[in-house]
Amino acid sequence: MHPVVVFKDPLGCRITRQAWVRAKSDGNKLAEGVLKREDAKFEGNASEEVRKKFGVSVADADCIIMPSFNDYLGGQPINKSYQEGWTELYKEYMGPVLRSGAVDFENGEAYLFDGTFLGKVQDLRRLAQ
Repeated sequence: MHPVVVFKDPLGCRITRQAWVRAKSDGNKLAEGVLKREDAKFEGNASEEVRKKFGVSVADADCIIMPSFNDYLGGQPINKSYQEGWTELYKEYMGPVLRSGAVDFENGEAYLFDGTFLGKVQDLRRLAQ
């Protein structure tokens, strides 16, 4: 997913700008996703199992969702409010990490290229309605 923000004026003209999103991630959910992908059997703490199996420590961290750096490539509008039925189509473009539910995308913070803070994704969607 390459996030963009769509601005619309009262006359109906739209401007699309690339945006960054910084969101919190759940390391244990990411570890569960990796273990499921590897068809590994585990009980209890998935983070501990990933450390044993792969030698990697898993922690909760910020996830940075990057925009496309090519102006001619589009992106997924993060401030668009999706109606019933569009949700499944929208999820196809999210990628496996966001679909896993390990990233709190709705509470993520959106920024423009120049560093302008736009607010939380859920607030941007609420404003777009």
